[in-house]
Amino acid sequence: MKIFLTFLIFRYLYCTLSLINKDDEPEAYRKYAEELNNARIVGGKDCRTKEFPFMASIQFPKHQLTHRCGGTLINSFHVLTAAHCFSHLLSLKEYYVVVGISDMDYIDMVLPNIYAWKEAKRQSDFYGQKSGINSILIYYNYQPLTHVNDIALLHLKNPIVPTAGVGFVNLPPYKYTNHPSTMFKGCTVLGWGIQIPMISVEKPGFNFSSIVFNFSAMLQRVRLPIITNEMCNYFIKQFAHVKVISSQVCTLYAPGGKDACYGDSGGPLICGEIQLGITSTGWGCALPYRPAVYTRTDFFLDWIRENSIVESRSIQTVSSNTVLPYIAKFFKMPPKAAKKQAVIIDGVDTTPMTREQLEVFALRIKEENDREREERNFFQLERDKIRTFWEITRTELEEARAKLRNKDRQIEEEREKSNDELKFYKQKVKHLQYEHQNDLTECTAEAMVSLKKAQDDHTEQERELLRDKRNLKRQAREQETSHQEQVKSTALQYSEEIYKARQEFQDSAKETELKYEKKFSQLKQELETKHKMEMSEVEERKNTQIAELTRNHERWFNDMKNYYNDITLNNLALISSLKDQMEVLRKQNERMAKQVVDLTAENRKLIEPLKQAQADVTEFKRQLVNYEKDKQSLANTKIRLNETKKELDDLRWTNEALELRFEQLQAERDELQKKFVKAVLEVQQKTSLKNELLYRRIQTLKDAVELREVEIGEMKSATDPSHKKINKKLEEILHNKNTMIKDLQYELARICKAHDDMLETYEEKLGQFGIPKHELGFTPLRVVPQGQGGLARGPAGLVTKNR
Repeated sequence: MKIFLTFLIFRYLYCTLSLINKDDEPEAYRKYAEELNNARIVGGKDCRTKEFPFMASIQFPKHQLTHRCGGTLINSFHVLTAAHCFSHLLSLKEYYVVVGISDMDYIDMVLPNIYAWKEAKRQSDFYGQKSGINSILIYYNYQPLTHVNDIALLHLKNPIVPTAGVGFVNLPPYKYTNHPSTMFKGCTVLGWGIQIPMISVEKPGFNFSSIVFNFSAMLQRVRLPIITNEMCNYFIKQFAHVKVISSQVCTLYAPGGKDACYGDSGGPLICGEIQLGITSTGWGCALPYRPAVYTRTDFFLDWIRENSIVESRSIQTVSSNTVLPYIAKFFKMPPKAAKKQAVIIDGVDTTPMTREQLEVFALRIKEENDREREERNFFQLERDKIRTFWEITRTELEEARAKLRNKDRQIEEEREKSNDELKFYKQKVKHLQYEHQNDLTECTAEAMVSLKKAQDDHTEQERELLRDKRNLKRQAREQETSHQEQVKSTALQYSEEIYKARQEFQDSAKETELKYEKKFSQLKQELETKHKMEMSEVEERKNTQIAELTRNHERWFNDMKNYYNDITLNNLALISSLKDQMEVLRKQNERMAKQVVDLTAENRKLIEPLKQAQADVTEFKRQLVNYEKDKQSLANTKIRLNETKKELDDLRWTNEALELRFEQLQAERDELQKKFVKAVLEVQQKTSLKNELLYRRIQTLKDAVELREVEIGEMKSATDPSHKKINKKLEEILHNKNTMIKDLQYELARICKAHDDMLETYEEKLGQFGIPKHELGFTPLRVVPQGQGGLARGPAGLVTKNR
């Protein structure tokens, strides 16, 4: 009897599963769920049923199961999530992982994993699976403050059975070398997070156990663009002191309004068909220019693979074809009844049991029967609810089909009505075209008539214009004849007036000419007298200056010559005396050469003074033209060491005295050179200035003479031969002026020659005394009178170096 009861229960459950597996029933459930809850997270959209079968919800009980974080199922025993979700861990016993469900309003319909075999036939998304957590593995280098390496693996107590509504996520096949922003334009974020933008609390670090957020009931998805880490750090540094590294990736919807939020932590960042990241941290929710940060999964592939190895007992994919093998694992049908065989009920042999044991066993079987009855009642209610939803949906479908048929009928009626209207308008267009053709013919006839009339009018106007043209030509000829006669009379009148005016102007010109000739002769005499006086003054002043300069130059030259002769004689005498001393020292050195070998060690101390003395002697030789010779001798014995030092000191004092004397001589020479240069420059400046003034005056006189010659030539041509005497006198005056100019030029050349000879003599004397020209510190100025750049020869072979 017990076996039969168990078989009936199994048969009932199997039929119930088969009934729920109909395709139309999940649609009714989904529609019912959409009607119950339309809430969305920030900028997200509801996910379709079975769209993301790998999505997991990590929950803990607070009066009932409450969503905490998201995760992804990577195999039957492991869920990938964020490490910060367990920063306020209460107890592993209180945490559960729920997979295969999108609508949290149906969380009560999630079955424990031990009953997954019973629900394997159900393909609806509303029947997910739940499992406890056996252990949590957080990445060893997780940094809670910056959320770097924010990744964790959950090891489940019971395996998750893959079904049509439950599946595994695809991880990246390898670590990407390029940044994801170059490979993916946008990625999808999933989660049941809250739907209101917030700014007050940082997402990952908030204590979820202290408050219950208004999480979204439906699984939400939002597509966000990926940005580079450089751009992400640029935005983050505006409000935080955190830096994103290469193992993280950022998303940002710049205007705001789209983002992950509280409750989405641990959820996936899906790029294409691959989970590229794990929702980690952010600053506020869906705020403008505030990016969200995700942990990249491709950086942790080795760690994930190493710690998520599935044992051989992993559950395989369950389908309708593999239900019975799973059932056989839990329910072993007893063998066929045979004679003298033990009675086995629920896998227990009841033959050796006593009455008390049978009563206890019966009570346990009765409790199980009651529990199965309760489950049967629950499933009956669910079946009735599903059938009700199915009937409602079928009724709505029939109503929609009826509406569709009505719409099709209305469309046909409208199409027929449109065709009738189209025919009507086509006929109307034909009538309009016929009327337009008639109007066009009438307009053409009227235009031809008006054109003929206008042509006749134009011909008449042309005849009238031709007549007017002939009349105008006749009038023009008459006016031209009268105009010519008037011009002739006016020309005769003006010729008489011009003759009278010419006579008057000639008379006044003669009077003016006589008047200005008298003035010119008076002015000429005055200028000649004034010029003679100025020339005599200039000659006297220049002669006096030249004589004075000659005397000064001769005196200064004699002084300089005597001074440098004295210096040269003194230096020669000093050099000869030094040569004698060096000869004596050389002979002493030869006598002492034999003792040098024995006293070399003692004399090493004197090598440096000797080198210094030799260097000083070389310098003196270079400056004073073989003036200095070697002045020091080596001390060869300890007895004469002090005497040698005294001699060396005496030579040093002498050298210093000579250097002082030499410096004084150089100072005196420099002073004389400065005085000489100053005097020469003054003379040159004065001479150049006066020469320039003379040249300009001569040039002015030349221009005046040429002007006068031109005026005289014009006057000669305009007057009679009685003015030849005046011309002769003017030529004599000009000849005298030219002679005076030549004399001045000769005097200027003589002064330049004297100046050049003096410079040449000075340079030769410098060469005789061994003083280079470049040591003077200046270059003597050689003046070339303006306008006489080619002045090279004068009378008696006067030659200058001004070439």
